[in-house]
Order: sequence, then structure tokens, then C-alpha cells
Amino acid sequence: MRHRVHKAELAATLVLALAPAALWISGCGKAIPFDAGDATKRDAVDTSSTIGAITQVTMVATAQDLGATWASSDYLFTGTDWGLGNNPVLDDEVGMRFVYTYPPNNFKLTRAQLLLDLSRDTSDTEAIMLCETAGNNGVFTGKTANLQGTSTRVQFDYTSNGPTLPAGDRNAFFNQWQVDHYKAFTRNTSDFNVLNLLSKLVGGTGAPLVPVVNMVDSGDLTVIIGDDTTVFQGYLLLTGYTIAKESLSCSNSASRTFENVYLHHDGTSTGSSFFTGTVKDPNTSCAWSNAGNYADGAATCANAYSGTFQSDEFYFDAPLPNVGATNITIATGVLTIDAYRQATGKSAIIINGVGVGETGFLTDPDTMPPTAAVESWISDPTTVGKWETFLAGIPADGARHDGKALDLVDLLGAAQLKSLLAQGKLNISLAGALAKTRSQRATSARVPGTQAGGPELTLQGTYFNKICSVPDDPTSPLSGTLPDYPPASSDSTPPVISSVQTLDVADTTGKVLWLTDEWADSSVEYSTGVDLNTNTLIAPTTVTLPAGAQEENDIVHEVALSGLSKYTIYFFKVHSTDYWGNTSDSAIQIFRTKR
Repeated sequence: MRHRVHKAELAATLVLALAPAALWISGCGKAIPFDAGDATKRDAVDTSSTIGAITQVTMVATAQDLGATWASSDYLFTGTDWGLGNNPVLDDEVGMRFVYTYPPNNFKLTRAQLLLDLSRDTSDTEAIMLCETAGNNGVFTGKTANLQGTSTRVQFDYTSNGPTLPAGDRNAFFNQWQVDHYKAFTRNTSDFNVLNLLSKLVGGTGAPLVPVVNMVDSGDLTVIIGDDTTVFQGYLLLTGYTIAKESLSCSNSASRTFENVYLHHDGTSTGSSFFTGTVKDPNTSCAWSNAGNYADGAATCANAYSGTFQSDEFYFDAPLPNVGATNITIATGVLTIDAYRQATGKSAIIINGVGVGETGFLTDPDTMPPTAAVESWISDPTTVGKWETFLAGIPADGARHDGKALDLVDLLGAAQLKSLLAQGKLNISLAGALAKTRSQRATSARVPGTQAGGPELTLQGTYFNKICSVPDDPTSPLSGTLPDYPPASSDSTPPVISSVQTLDVADTTGKVLWLTDEWADSSVEYSTGVDLNTNTLIAPTTVTLPAGAQEENDIVHEVALSGLSKYTIYFFKVHSTDYWGNTSDSAIQIFRTKR
């Protein structure tokens, strides 16, 4: 059999009811609701399928203190286990335990996340270990100091101070992720992909030392963090899918909180600027005097206004909790900058393609044209007035003014801000007279102990998870029960395709899932254009998988896609051909990647 793959990630069924014409759509210059037609979280079951329907589910476990569950000799550091909510001192640690019921069958894990509310300093000696509570398969990563050296729980020590390892085999993800994303000495809901914490390479890449499912399927996971990070609360989120023959029994979890102070990154996440002309970032937008002394409140911008239009671009990698958009409430969203405002010219802000400018910005002779990455402008007087009120608080006197806070919830509304955050990253451009902000150094130079400073994004809110029970079904294809192959007799009936959907769509990757009612191969065809005259994809991409590449992939089809373009609309359809050459195609569907 032949397995074909295409780059993809799904969202909605495309209704081909437009006037016949060749249609080419991209994500630039056209505002399309990011979650329009989202079909990635399905509860309803397709009763036409004899197998059931793929339904994505999430399980949540709350951290509890590890305490005496482990002997003192099992712990890692020389200090004390301070438990949740307390403030460890140097060389101490926090041990926590997650206890839950892992489905015995009819479930496939696709992602495990640790959501830990942490507060850490700027030191580079922070490490984390994950281990089955009753096991000795611990994976220890990060950078360590002052270990007691008696624990037999660690099977893989890939910390920077661990056993002698090649330089590329030291996993610093736990340290670097926090340094790159969250402000030190503040409480942050840190979102860690467990896969990154179990991998052996720098940055948490490469094959996991222990497969994620093997670490979590016991239903009892221990996590230890040291040497001086405060852990306020923690949750383990296990996301996957089941095959259900009837609607699942679901309930909402208790409301949970998240709060973060995110650090900026230079440039845009997509590589596309919002304006023509001179484009800089907080590190290069202004030659600040005493630039090396970040605390110098008297520093001024040495780049006097020369009549050249400029924009200052940066972004925040600020993922929302991995739940449906309707399950999230944004209470606080504040952008804080240290800025210089020049006396000549108008100012505007662009946030993920949505612009707000002061009166006359677009017609000002100094303003350079926006690019197609700007999708829309908000021109109502109330919003423009709020932006102008913010600008009035930054004197146009050629001096640097620190800590200027723009309330994005007030400016855009909580619903629109949430929609923009759901695009994956929050890209911001400050243009015109307010195009000079400040950071201490390039964000690429940000390492533990060396902060970059610069713009910050404060987010606070609440969310809840939809918890659905996984049907106990030992006969499910996910439980290893499959029809005989090849089939005993030939037929001329094509496979029935059902439950087509996407999973884990990110900026350049995603998965497509579907079911067939018999053994069949797997093909995903995708493109950035569709010809409505012929109902075909324009210049589609195809990647071939070896036959039998996935054990259950002849009935439950899961095709991973990579190399997708960021923030791009894709059209796709799936094909399956059975053993006797009978082929079925799905309808064309549509999805969009994140920024």
C-alpha cells in the first residue's frame, strides 16, 4: 500500500459555493477570524460511521506535595523539600506528585504538558526531574549544583553538571525556556511540553530518553525542581484522542488562574514586517546614551528625528492555555515599554495585523505605506481616542520615559485581544513618532544571568478544562484490535472516510486525523490555493510514507505534517485506498497555521 502525506493542519469544512473561479488565499492583507469554523475539538459523534468518531480529550491532574512518599535519600539536592507555595533558599528543592487514572485502552496520548506557576531568580542553576513515582526511570535536565548524590531514581542525567556527555547532549530547555519567556522574580504560569523535558539534546530536541507515554501511563508522576525556584501550583495536562461510538460524558473543571509577565523577542515571529521603510527592534531602534547602564533613568535617544519614517517591531511568545477559546477569560493585558516620542510625526500601533493610529497617521506625509501584513485598521473615535490618551502620557521631548503601560484590554477589548493571542504569538509594531523603544541588548543574547530588558506583556486571567471520560472499549482500533489483513475476499466498495480533523496545529507543523471502516492507506493533499472550477487543489504538495509506517494507521489515520509556512491558510483533503484499489476522497477542508 502507498501512504501519501501533505503539509497540513485543519480547522473547518470549506463550503464551495462561491462563483466559479480559481481562488488563491493567503493570510496576508485579509483579515480572517483565526478560530472560524474550528473543528479541532469535536464532541458530537458521527453516527454514520460503524467504528465511531475520533474525539479529542484532555485529562488534568493537580500537583500535591511529594513529601515522605520518597525517602530523603531519593531526593536530589542537599537542601530541604519546601513543598508547594513556599520559598526555597539556595540548594533546596520542591517535590510534587501527580496522581490520576490513565485510560486502560481506547486512548492515544498526543501531548503532555506541565503548567507550573513558578517564580525564579536570574541564576543559571535550575533543574527538573520527571520520574514515575514508583520507578527509577528519572530524566534529569537543566543545570545543577550541590547535589547530595544518593538518589537511585535518576536513570538519565542530562544536566550540564551531570556525567561526562558530548556538548550537544545537555538539555538546558528548562532553564532557557524560562529565561526566554518570563520575567525573573515574578510569578509566571510556565507551560512546559513534557517531550522537551525528556529529550537529551540542547533546547529539548531529539528523541526522548524515555517515551512520554511510558513516563505518564502509570498514573503517578513525580516532578522535582531545584535549587531555589518557588512553585505555587502545578497541573499535568494529558491531551489525546479516543474513538467514541456515542457522545461522551463531559464536565467542566474548576476555574484555574494564569498570570505571566512575558519578555519580548526582537523582530516578528513570521519574518514579515508591518511597514515599509526603516524597520528596527528595541535593541537597534535608538542609540541610547549610557546604553550599557540599563538602570540609568536619564539616558536619552541619540538618534534625533531626521524626517525618516521608522517602525519598531517585536513579539511575545505568549501561549494561551490549551483549551477552547470560550473557556478562557482575559482579565489583564498590559504592554509596558520604555519609550522615546519625537515631536514631529504621527504614531500607530499594529498588533498581529490590527492597527490603531492617531488621527491623521495614514495621511501624514512622513508615514510610509503599511505592508499587506496589516489586515485592518480600527478607526472608531473611541479606540483612536484611547490610543491618543496613551500617547499624551509620553512627552515628545526627546527623553526616555520608562514604564509606560498600555492597557490592551481597554484598547481592543478582551475578546479581540484573546483572538489575537490565539494566533500563537503576539507581534507588535510601533510606528512613526513612537518608533523608538529600549532594551538592554539583543534578545538573542539573553541567557541565564544576563537579561535583555525591554518591552513586557502582562497577562492574567482564568480558564477551565472540559474533561470527558474515555470510553472503555477493548475492541477499539486504538486498543490494538484490528481486522484481518489482507482481507479474506475481494470487493469493489471504497473505504468510508469519517471524522476528518486536525490536531496540534502550530506555526509550521500539525497533524491530520481520520477514520476508515477498513484497512486503507493514508494520503493528505494540501495547498494554499483551490480551483473552484474543478474542485481541485492548486499545485498540491505530496510526501510519501512507507507502507505500514504506523501500526494502527490502516484504520485510524494520523499523518504528521511539517515545513508549513507560518500564518498561512491551507486547503486540504484526505484520500484512502483499500487493499483492492478502491479509493475514497474527503471534501476539501481548510485550516490556518499560527504565527
